[in-house]
Amino acid sequence: MSLTSASMSSTTSSSHSSTTEGSSAGAAGTLPLAWQLWEDGLWLQFVDASLVTEFHTLEMMRCIIIALLCVQENAADRPTMSDVVAFLSSDRIPLPEPNHPAYLE
Repeated sequence: MSLTSASMSSTTSSSHSSTTEGSSAGAAGTLPLAWQLWEDGLWLQFVDASLVTEFHTLEMMRCIIIALLCVQENAADRPTMSDVVAFLSSDRIPLPEPNHPAYLE
């Protein structure tokens, strides 16, 4: 999913409720949930509804992409800390597409 297609599919989503509310999975279920929502183009459902505004949606998506990049299965594909700082400091740096995360069965 590209940054553009992700933003298009997520902004058309009518539901901004937190999918994790009431979940007994806790932190152990966070990564699988985040990855599944990303794969389905529904990543905005991962964000707390009180934080969602039209103006900050792309920033939130960048943060989720960066988080997913940091847990990629192949350690060589993960960004360095200096890459992460650069990604967070500038929205002009294009982000690579995250690959399947490690730690998922």
